[in-house]
Amino acid sequence: LAEQLFDDDTLIEKHKKYLDQLQWGKKLGKKTNFSKAKACKIHKGVLDKDGKPANTPHFYFVDDGLLGEIFTACRNRILRAIAASIEAIFLLLGESDLEKRQDPISWDKLLEMVVNYCNIMLGHHVNTRKMIVSTPREYLAQTLSMLEHWHKGRKTFTIPDIEPLIGKLGHMAQTIPWLKHLMGHLYTSLTSALSNSKKYLIHSSKHFRDLLKLIKHEPGSAEDHMISTFAQGETARRVHKSKRQYSLLKTAKEELQIIKTALLDPKINKYTPIAHLIKRTPDGSAA
Repeated sequence: LAEQLFDDDTLIEKHKKYLDQLQWGKKLGKKTNFSKAKACKIHKGVLDKDGKPANTPHFYFVDDGLLGEIFTACRNRILRAIAASIEAIFLLLGESDLEKRQDPISWDKLLEMVVNYCNIMLGHHVNTRKMIVSTPREYLAQTLSMLEHWHKGRKTFTIPDIEPLIGKLGHMAQTIPWLKHLMGHLYTSLTSALSNSKKYLIHSSKHFRDLLKLIKHEPGSAEDHMISTFAQGETARRVHKSKRQYSLLKTAKEELQIIKTALLDPKINKYTPIAHLIKRTPDGSAA
């Protein structure tokens, strides 16, 4: 819908009060070097079949609208794309009217974000000039701070200790390709701990066993389904919140030290090209 509304020239004026509050990056429009993207059958570029600029596509992840556009001196295409996005949301969810309902658009999030060639999108730092995606510095610093507690002498862990760390490392591994190959024994340690936690609860808690029976029971009504869903959530919570201590594998400790050393080394890349993250037509194939 937003892509089709891009052609409506009246929307910029209609939503002017919002567009005038946008913040713009200071380096936009200045001469610089760009990394060129290579077109393929899947990604053919920003021009349509007639060689004219195509309408801006919009992508949504849950409640976040994502779009990219080429900056021009008059900013017209970016303004049209954002105005089209606002109009599409208003058409689907209703226009802003706080006296009757919650606002369909989080204006704070929109107006606080700087329109720029690089931005943090879905927890990753996207640079459209270098065509790379990396981990934000603040996120990397938080992860390194957590790793300080996983020193060489540490022998045990609890599930609530290791899950946040693995979660952060897993998120970073989406844009640091080598990292995912250094986490195998961490995942093994967590998997083993979760299995043992569940076994312990089965043998030590009648209430836990009763909850498992509710999950296995075939729900016959909406109420039964709600009870089963509650039981699933409650059993998962008890397993994951266990305070029992588990042994940290020697290989997992070695992994943590390697990860920490690599993340601290400025010579080791902590980004990946956008071309490596998206689906593309392969240059070749192996028989």
